[in-house]
Amino acid sequence: MIRKQYHGLPVDIWSFGICVMELCNGHPPNRKSSMKAMFVAAVEGYPNPFENPKKWSVDLAKFLSRCLRIEPRERPIVEDLLRDPFLGKASSREEMRELVRKIFGTTAPKQKQSALEDKMDVDDDSDS
Repeated sequence: MIRKQYHGLPVDIWSFGICVMELCNGHPPNRKSSMKAMFVAAVEGYPNPFENPKKWSVDLAKFLSRCLRIEPRERPIVEDLLRDPFLGKASSREEMRELVRKIFGTTAPKQKQSALEDKMDVDDDSDS
């Protein structure tokens, strides 16, 4: 918008990267000023997207840097991102079930825990 360039699929890759950055930091970049956020993104980009870089893996940092390249034509396409080493390290459904049990097992009421596990069982056939 600010650079008056065509918006296409590379913008979706950028937006995805911003969402990942928000998840890691717990808030959107430059959340106090949306105008500043647009200008920083367009002019400087986000060479250091993490507030606490030591908390995140090198693979995640590389993945995110690919998504947040300023030049749209330099961003990967979805197929390339799906082959990225970071995504290759995804946990299995069973590992996620265990994590949910560890997080909510002692504090969540049984009905909530059961509901969470039921949601994770949806499309369970896609594990293989």
